[in-house]
Amino acid sequence: HNSSCCCCCRTGRCRSGGRRGSHSRLGHAPTMPAEEEKRKLDAEAKKSLRKTYRLLIEAVYAKWNADKCADVPGLMDKYKGDEAEIYDRIVRKYVFVRPRKDWQPLIEAMYARFNPGKLTSLDSIFAKYKDSEAALYRALCDKYLPSLHTEPKGKPLLFNVWGLPAKPAERSDSSGKDEGLDDPPLQLASPSPEEDQTGRTPPRRDDLDQRANQPGAAEEVMRALGAEDKKQKKEKKEKKE
Repeated sequence: HNSSCCCCCRTGRCRSGGRRGSHSRLGHAPTMPAEEEKRKLDAEAKKSLRKTYRLLIEAVYAKWNADKCADVPGLMDKYKGDEAEIYDRIVRKYVFVRPRKDWQPLIEAMYARFNPGKLTSLDSIFAKYKDSEAALYRALCDKYLPSLHTEPKGKPLLFNVWGLPAKPAERSDSSGKDEGLDDPPLQLASPSPEEDQTGRTPPRRDDLDQRANQPGAAEEVMRALGAEDKKQKKEKKEKKE
């Protein structure tokens, strides 16, 4: 028993009539060791992050491949611990092969929740990260999504940015495999070309997004985003002074 937890312990008598060390028998909750507390918090954070990625994956499938919604539980089991990686491949396969009007809502939703000041600068951001939009989005997910559990206050994150109701995911007999997701990122081929709002046929994504698909691309964008955040904070501080 930790004798420094209260004055009654240091005196040797508990106010409730017990002796030192008898708190557990009298209903006092024992102090949880720091390491055990940390493990508990880490487990809760991982569980929360897994749920976040599950909702994001369900939203993509609900919009672009509704037949896969029932396979999401199996997919989450198969790639447990690699949710960020599998979600990255899913959005590359189904979303970032499409025109800007389809992938822009994903990035908008991230900034709206975590850094709304950036919403007025989207055009310049997209110009800066042209051909690397998928890597930009991955970097935003890596940077911000874990904080949903540690900093729950604020505007809710919009999961289904396309406004379609996601079907409840039920466990199916399939293995949860989505064809192509086990391939290296550079081998992901785009679907049949479709015209964007300007009437132009966009280039194949596997040609367009080579730099974004290279190992370390997301980390490179993360460093750039961190530098931008520091610059922004410094400018705000200078204005106040």
